[in-house]
Amino acid sequence: MTIQEIEQAITELSQKELARFREWFEEFKAQAWGEQFERDAESGTLDMVADREYIHSLRGKYKGKRLMKSLMAEKKRERLL
Repeated sequence: MTIQEIEQAITELSQKELARFREWFEEFKAQAWGEQFERDAESGTLDMVADREYIHSLRGKYKGKRLMKSLMAEKKRERLL
């Protein structure tokens, strides 16, 4: 089935069917998001995102590349412990 066929089928749903489809799709998205979150947590990706957000949060407080490089190096060392 192609995307176009799926789109066409959705446009042909009744209001009740469309509501049921929306409900199913929200559950589907939540499950997919949860699975991706677990994979990211297991692989350490979330740690990298948290580190990046931490560093970005400091951007307004501190100026200068050397400081940012030092902070990044420190966070990297913390991850390795």
